[in-house]
Amino acid sequence: MTQDDKALLLAHMQLHRYAEHMLGKRGWFLLSSFGRVMRGQYSGQYVSGVPTPVARSFVDTLAAGGTVAIHLMHRYKSGNYESSHLRIVAGSLVMVFQDREESA
Repeated sequence: MTQDDKALLLAHMQLHRYAEHMLGKRGWFLLSSFGRVMRGQYSGQYVSGVPTPVARSFVDTLAAGGTVAIHLMHRYKSGNYESSHLRIVAGSLVMVFQDREESA
């Protein structure tokens, strides 16, 4: 394993610990496993595939009370192209659609 590989692994482990602390285990699991970026440079990619600093910025934004353009794909039904953004309400992730909000 190269030094670069070790540095990447360490950064990933630090992100995992930080994100679980800030979002809770379930929140981080949902975001990192099913979160698909809907806007910007990484649009169409999953949170698990973006650079660690970018993923951390999503966590920071959510933890600060902001909204991120990420749709959770865990309830996706084929042919449904509706998307949502995420924010935290009372410590839990909430999917914000155009006409409603749903608990993640």
